[in-house]
Amino acid sequence: MTRTSIPSRRLLVRAALAAAVAAFALGPGAHVARAQDGDILDEIEWDIGGSLRVRGLYLANGTLAEELDFAQRLALQVANENKIDATQAFIDMRLRLFLQATAYEEFTAHLGVEVGDLVFGDAGDGGDIGTDGIVFENKHLYLEWHPKRYSVKARAGLYALQTDEHGIILSDDVAGLHAEWEILGAQTSLSLDFVKAVENSRVDLDGDGIVDNDYNDRTIWLAAVSTSITDPLTLRAFFAADIDNTQDSPVDNIEQDIYWAGLEARARVGGIRLSATGIYAFGKRTETGLPGVHIRAWAVDARASYAFPFVTVEAIAGWASGNDPDRLTTDEAFPTISPFYAVSGIVYSNFGGFNATGSDLSGTAHVTLRARVTPVPWMDVEAVALYAVFTSDRDVSDAVNRFDQNERSLGTEFDLNFTFRLSDKFKIFARGSVLLPGQGYYTEFDTKATRQLSQVIVGAQLNF
Repeated sequence: MTRTSIPSRRLLVRAALAAAVAAFALGPGAHVARAQDGDILDEIEWDIGGSLRVRGLYLANGTLAEELDFAQRLALQVANENKIDATQAFIDMRLRLFLQATAYEEFTAHLGVEVGDLVFGDAGDGGDIGTDGIVFENKHLYLEWHPKRYSVKARAGLYALQTDEHGIILSDDVAGLHAEWEILGAQTSLSLDFVKAVENSRVDLDGDGIVDNDYNDRTIWLAAVSTSITDPLTLRAFFAADIDNTQDSPVDNIEQDIYWAGLEARARVGGIRLSATGIYAFGKRTETGLPGVHIRAWAVDARASYAFPFVTVEAIAGWASGNDPDRLTTDEAFPTISPFYAVSGIVYSNFGGFNATGSDLSGTAHVTLRARVTPVPWMDVEAVALYAVFTSDRDVSDAVNRFDQNERSLGTEFDLNFTFRLSDKFKIFARGSVLLPGQGYYTEFDTKATRQLSQVIVGAQLNF
């Protein structure tokens, strides 16, 4: 985000806010509203910024079952089963804009909007001839109080939230309230978030004059405490809760209250950086015919990196429990709210394109090795090698092509990524990924094909 100085800025702002400022200044609190020099705009700082990205994607899915006839292919297409598409090639673009106004160095209003992702030639995404105005959305919209004389901060509105460092449970934009307090002199901070999830649970869906409860009305809480009092070790403990308020819903609605308790640790020993995150999930879920299913699940992410003179190497191991289809009273699949666990290009997608797991660690495990090098100041190169498996047996009861198999290997992935920085604000990038699927992948998607998945993504981005 870049500070701007526009000579005509004050005139434009005066024109837009004249009525509001006048009404406020003439009201009972006029003595509070006026700045010392008589001009409230002298106490406001403006920040604007954003980015514009254009990229092209080529995705080749070798798991297409070539034996399918036309009717079968059409049925898959109608069902929007994109994982069966053999080849996709398209161009898309995205614009993000941010506007921030800070008054008296203590109050900040933040607006973030996005236009896109706009796919060229796709009317549904606003990229066809004669289409406009259908891909404009707000990203962030919040008011924040950060007083200079206190070590506290409060926020209300739409903002980005992560429950944990790697987005294992939640990494998304939310509508809620946020508060944090730094305990000065103790290297410790506390935070609390209150989020409302689905609010359309009290509407009359069928028009019979009676409110229906067919959708979950959920409340999400996140509390955390971070401390670095034992330098060089930093610890963060957190507790999250996803509460279903629709406990009087019809029998067809799933009711569930889920809780997570997690601990993150980061340390530096010489030139080695270490981090580890462990999370335990518990709760209870009720479904039609299966009352009182207990949730017990685990997730772990551990990382170690070392910076050599010319290259930085990082090793990652991640694991999250998966459900056993034979268990009827216990669900061991690690639950998530809206995760974004990004490690590689395909298995845990970090840049769009294919996404074999939906950026969700649940029910999978992996070991990954990444190497980053900057051979020249304007170019970064990253190489990634990953091996992933499913952490539970697949349910093959409905499989046609793989009915007699129950393998866990998801496959082996190799990535090679380049970033060319032509200036501090402009970069060109290229991403290449190949996944060699394992037998578990073929079983999961019930396909006869045995070819690899591959993708190439190239593009450019301007930050301003």
